[in-house]
Amino acid sequence: TVFRMSESSDDEETAPGDAAPLLGFAAPAAAPGSLLRNHFPQKLGGTPAWLDPVYLPLADTLVCPVTHKPLRFLLQLYAANSDEPYAFHRSLYLFISPSGASLTRERAVRAFRCQLGRENSFYPFQPPIEGDLPRALTRHEAGIARARCPLWAAAVVREARECEDQPIVELEADGQLTEQALQESGAAAEPTASTEVADASGAAAAESKPYPEYELLIEPEPSAEEGASADQEVARLLQQFRQRAAAPTQGGDTADTASAAAEEAAVAPAEATAKAATTADDDDDDDDGGGKEEALTDAEMLGAANADPRLHDFNAFTARLGRAPQQCVRYCDEEGARPLWASRSGRAPQPPPACELCGGPRRFEFQVMPQALHYMQVDSSADDAPDWATIAVFTCASSCQLRPQRPSDQLLQAPAGVAASAATVGMRVMFTGLQSRADLNGSVGTILSWSRESSRWAVQVDGSGEQLRLKPSNLSLADGSAEPIGGGYAEEYVWVQPQE
Repeated sequence: TVFRMSESSDDEETAPGDAAPLLGFAAPAAAPGSLLRNHFPQKLGGTPAWLDPVYLPLADTLVCPVTHKPLRFLLQLYAANSDEPYAFHRSLYLFISPSGASLTRERAVRAFRCQLGRENSFYPFQPPIEGDLPRALTRHEAGIARARCPLWAAAVVREARECEDQPIVELEADGQLTEQALQESGAAAEPTASTEVADASGAAAAESKPYPEYELLIEPEPSAEEGASADQEVARLLQQFRQRAAAPTQGGDTADTASAAAEEAAVAPAEATAKAATTADDDDDDDDGGGKEEALTDAEMLGAANADPRLHDFNAFTARLGRAPQQCVRYCDEEGARPLWASRSGRAPQPPPACELCGGPRRFEFQVMPQALHYMQVDSSADDAPDWATIAVFTCASSCQLRPQRPSDQLLQAPAGVAASAATVGMRVMFTGLQSRADLNGSVGTILSWSRESSRWAVQVDGSGEQLRLKPSNLSLADGSAEPIGGGYAEEYVWVQPQE
């Protein structure tokens, strides 16, 4: 399912800025392989299915600035909502800090946008057929991915293990550039934040597994009337739960029954336990003929909400969520769309910061709801467990054309560590001043990696695919190398509203 607002339901009238959203619900994958990258998946948890599997975000952009640990992948959406030919395919990715206490800190939660034209080097022109596998990357492509982000490139690098490319030719130096040298940009440079990410990747994997993986199924938000019907069904299920809780049980307890009620009534186990406790109190009251305070009447609750705007906002938030209690994601890219906030405090600044690439405005596109925490199997009792009222993501309103993340010209010179060399990987360069291969002067190639030992760049020649190792003085930034060429990832703006 593709997020396209033209598919959304318009059964009820919506005020400006209150456009009807699409909702994402977590469910087991529909078919084996359906969450592979060539099927353009939408999912919660697992590992990223990178739309561009080569020009990955740089490693240091996927590290929490507070804990200095790798960010954890939360979800991705396939949001092909642009009419621009360079954005026929469009995916959004969200990562969060492993520290729940850090989520409201700057860049502790990060979102990335990736786009590709319909004609690209990774996917066929026609839609995929069930069971299709993604094209395996060449060793050249896998080397770029590994150099840019060794932690998250593991999956795409595995696809390239059986691929073979031409041997690399050594120029103006002795010896051969081996496959190991191709990987030096990610393994043999001075220690930096990025190398720490690479070195810690094994420990990080052992320390915290990916969140459980679910497919995100997309449906329009129910109308208020449909939501009321759903509330009645939840009430019916909870009534069944009360009856089971009142009946004698063998080998069971309230927590087990609460968990079953949670599954049926689409609420988290903790919420069901609370309901069970409340129900038990109510039943005790009935048996004893009273003795405890009665619940507030609707009128009293309305009066309390009017007296406290925070309660009013939270009631509106929970009432809207009540239309579809299992929703993990709300999506709407219509002009004027805005997040559903849980309170008046802790909201994102308006307008959000402009797009760093084009300078144009950003607009709200999607938000993550608290129910996602249930599917993430978060232990809410842990001191540093993630928690939020909502996470809102704002993206470039024009879905501007991307370019792989590259450094400035000065980093064609000896790069200071793996971060600089990884940033240079994929840069388009022109050959100049070659003596033994003067026929290549003026030709263009792509940087593959940096060899610290020989202080040379490994470069692949356009057209022939020949691979050379050259001094920085024999390279210059190619004409048009700063122009957008598609692919790559651009960071977008994220705001976390905490629970109060």
